[in-house]
Amino acid sequence: MVEALSIPGGDGSLAARLYRPAGLAERLNPMVLYFHGGGFVTGDLDSHDASARAFAWRAGAIVLSLDYRLAPEHGFPAAHADAWAAWGWLSGQAHRLGGDPRRIAVAGEDAGANLAMHVALKARETRGLRPVQQVLIHPIADTDMSTPSYDEALRTRPIGLPAMRWRFKQLFPEGMPETVPALQLVGRDDLAGLPPSLIVLAGIDPLRSEGEALASALSAAGVAVTTLRYDGVTQGFFGMGRIVTKALFAQADVADGLSKTFAAALRR
Repeated sequence: MVEALSIPGGDGSLAARLYRPAGLAERLNPMVLYFHGGGFVTGDLDSHDASARAFAWRAGAIVLSLDYRLAPEHGFPAAHADAWAAWGWLSGQAHRLGGDPRRIAVAGEDAGANLAMHVALKARETRGLRPVQQVLIHPIADTDMSTPSYDEALRTRPIGLPAMRWRFKQLFPEGMPETVPALQLVGRDDLAGLPPSLIVLAGIDPLRSEGEALASALSAAGVAVTTLRYDGVTQGFFGMGRIVTKALFAQADVADGLSKTFAAALRR
């Protein structure tokens, strides 16, 4: 079942969708807060509906997908404020929705993965309810566009170097600031204490190198990290299970990781 919702955002209400797979218990089900991709500029509930459904049906979890604000109409950090507001709302409404607040994961793709990690970092800082896992699918984790994968993906479609430049220009129309900790995750020194992290990378993607660097940084900070790389696919492949076989593999691997984390949380 899929239900349309309106929930509080960082500045007004936002559209969202709640996905409930068949066979759930009446209460205390695992949950996932999911953020779509699109580089903070494009994407919506419809464009990433298949990804949200994959999380729900494969992991047997209630999934909330958020239609956060996008640039250029809403510049940085509007999306981050919306993501944090959604976490607060879901945390408070988990029982009413049939979910288990002890078993809520955060997940997202590219910009959405960055938002998922933002939620995990802020939850740790505020010492409130924390996600039990973060699933980061080809995350935006830096603003450095001189990495090896950017060079390799110079002419890659649909997302290569020109497309990423355009995305950042929409997010920061007056120019990229030198320091943006919320985007430059790989250089942060405060990653300790984050939840177990599952990082999914596409082999043909300008974001691959920063995803690899983020995995190393998290591991160095003592965070449990699993990195899955799928060669031969591009950014945005995860929800394309109908036409991309490796998307099905990735969905199954992510669901397996989530299921193990949810089961472990029950034993604590």
